Amino acid sequence: MPSFRAHSLRFYKVEPKAITCLAHSPTSPLLAVARSDSTVEIWSTKHTLVLQRTIHPEPHTESVSVESLAWGGDRLYSCGLHGQVVEYDLERLCEARRHAVTSGPAWCLAIDAGGTKMAVGTEEGFVCLFNITGEGLDYNRVLDRQEGRILCLAWHSDGVHIATGSTDTIRVWNIETGHPTARMTTGRAERNKETIVWCVAITSDMTVISGDSRGKTSFWNGKNGTLMDSVQSHKADVLTLAVSGDETTAYSSGVDPTLMHFQVIVKGDGRRKWVKSLHRVISSHDVRSVVSIGDCLYSGGVDSYLSVSSYPSHRTTVKVPNLPPPGCVSVARQARCVLLSYRDRLELWRLGSTSYRSGGIGTVLPLDSEPVKMVEVGVKQGEVVVCSAVHSSGEWLAYSTTARVRLLKVEGVAEGKPKLRRVAVPDEDVVHHMVLYSVGEEVRLLVCPRDGGVSVYSVSGDSVSLLHSATSTELSLAGGIARVCCMGSVCVLADNSDAVVCLDLETHNLASKLPGYTEAALAAMGLSHDGKTCVMVYSNNKVMEVDIKTARYTQFSRDLSARLPRSWLSRRTAVTNVVHIEGNSDIILLHDHSILATVDKDKDLPEPSSKLFFSDPRSTPETMTDTVSVSSFGSQHTSGSRLDQSLASGLRMSRKYDHLLSLHHLAGDEIVAVEVKPGVLESQLPPSLKQKKFGGS
Repeated sequence: MPSFRAHSLRFYKVEPKAITCLAHSPTSPLLAVARSDSTVEIWSTKHTLVLQRTIHPEPHTESVSVESLAWGGDRLYSCGLHGQVVEYDLERLCEARRHAVTSGPAWCLAIDAGGTKMAVGTEEGFVCLFNITGEGLDYNRVLDRQEGRILCLAWHSDGVHIATGSTDTIRVWNIETGHPTARMTTGRAERNKETIVWCVAITSDMTVISGDSRGKTSFWNGKNGTLMDSVQSHKADVLTLAVSGDETTAYSSGVDPTLMHFQVIVKGDGRRKWVKSLHRVISSHDVRSVVSIGDCLYSGGVDSYLSVSSYPSHRTTVKVPNLPPPGCVSVARQARCVLLSYRDRLELWRLGSTSYRSGGIGTVLPLDSEPVKMVEVGVKQGEVVVCSAVHSSGEWLAYSTTARVRLLKVEGVAEGKPKLRRVAVPDEDVVHHMVLYSVGEEVRLLVCPRDGGVSVYSVSGDSVSLLHSATSTELSLAGGIARVCCMGSVCVLADNSDAVVCLDLETHNLASKLPGYTEAALAAMGLSHDGKTCVMVYSNNKVMEVDIKTARYTQFSRDLSARLPRSWLSRRTAVTNVVHIEGNSDIILLHDHSILATVDKDKDLPEPSSKLFFSDPRSTPETMTDTVSVSSFGSQHTSGSRLDQSLASGLRMSRKYDHLLSLHHLAGDEIVAVEVKPGVLESQLPPSLKQKKFGGS
């Protein structure tokens, strides 16, 4: 394995955004995640979690709020404090339409099992019913008003009954009559302190399950409104409930981040009873939402991690950190600069340099010059940066917000005195992806508009002219573009259904349509520097290499698919980025947020039954105060049969980084690794529920 000098960038300031609610599609392996900044993420849950789409809030809109999410078939809806139901366009990644509800803010929303009826609970105590049609939502009726806001509701499987929760009270409604059929009073822990019912669920046998601010999980007979059992399951508010598909297991959690399991037992006289079975702590902070799908349980909350567990088959919980996608970091290789994209600004940094060429594994090499921030560009208030790009020379910078596209000429980068000049991009709306590249001496800008397809512009001096435009249909794709990868004169495009095509950037002709794979979702892809092969990694951790010219799998890909270790294929996290090394086509780097894998074509691949080899260098000490360092990691200065065996393998793993956001090859033996330490995220979180631990304070 060749050694690399790695620029470890740790000054990328990621602000964690809490998860407010989760919703899983009943018809597709898609999980919708709402964040505290009203951003909605769509994750594929096929095998492992893969972030597929991000929907940013509309620009310059004060009425932005996501309090609850629900799927109606393959259509996603949300409600919020603006008092409207929002339907999202999952291809254009924006709001499709809004529908007003009766009387003020809407706190909760639910859709029946058939996907044809929607119920929305409001601040003033109304339950608004809508019919879901092909054209949108049709207003149906409003149920009788009740005292206090409706904070949660759930549909019965018959599509006729609804359970709602509010202050001190739970009700079961019949939507055909519009009247409640049962009213249940929770009681209070203190006389003057009202009990808030935060979450409610209803099973097919009319058992109503509720969680409230006393920390109790209660089980009610929804037919006659009597309390069957009440369990003091938590030390603080129970915020979320989930029931398994077969209705034999229920889960509750909340401010006390203990996940409590309840199971159904059948007593001797045939009666069913819910009993507490086991509990485990799944987070360090409040858990806001829990969703049970199949044998997987998805959860999220204030700590911003999206967690998935499948107890008891796996006793550990996989936590996916709230990191921006790898595309938020771009490298200008010639200028030795890196562009960092934030929600409200962009920063262009010149990387540090060192004259030291080698060192022991994990050694921190002294810097001759420190990294310097060259440019900072802010965006208008109310807008969010969607994507960005920098030219290899560092002289051109482009970005798109939720409202506009900007192209900037950066002069004086080499002298260290940059000046910005804006160049207008004609007739361009919001775009989801962009790339700056060169064909000969000409600089070009490729963008993927919101409506799909691609547009290519010629950039020169003070003018920008459209060279080529093609719709998604002309590219043999459907809907919006989900992934873009450019290298040399080749561009690979993938749509939301994981169809992949190759575009020739010189002739703008469709070069080939790459083979599809339907067993899993596309997780990452990367082009070789000569533009001859493309590596695609899927959510089941299958690695495919395709010849761009012939659109066929290479011989190495066939060998690799037959020899990948089962321990690699059974990994519970997906690869997020693929990196090729210029000048060494045998090395391919794959990484997720915690593991860096090296595929070496020149070495023998491990047997399918073999274990994964981890060649871990010593990590940089946590006590170091510098924000950036250049460290060396590779194969020199190593000894021991175990390590020699791992270095002789064609697939090697490293746990050098904690939260690895992005990885890029800079030049020669230099790579750029953008890392966010978990402690940086944790330091920005609010305090959690204080609990006395045994032997502690």
